[in-house]
Amino acid sequence: MSKLLGKWGQWVVAQRRRRNLRKGATPRPAGVPVGRLWTGVAGVLAVVAGGAVIAGHARHLAAVGAAVAPDRHAQDAYLFQAVAPGARFVVGDKPGVRIDGRFV
Repeated sequence: MSKLLGKWGQWVVAQRRRRNLRKGATPRPAGVPVGRLWTGVAGVLAVVAGGAVIAGHARHLAAVGAAVAPDRHAQDAYLFQAVAPGARFVVGDKPGVRIDGRFV
């Protein structure tokens, strides 16, 4: 009886090996795997969403600055002061704002 069970176990293992070898011989479908495709789509959506958030915040800062400071150069300095509190911003005759480098 033990020899019969041993032979049957060997036969089962041989069948499994043959089945696995046949499965490995079948050609795989070409293209991008589904997992990688969804990962790429999620990455693109994250980039687009991040850009939308940044653009929305920039518009909000511009709207707040226009309401608070009527002078354009003072408005720029006021906007940046909220981003880097304690920084010294210098507004010259040219358009734009310069950070002094020394934080007060």
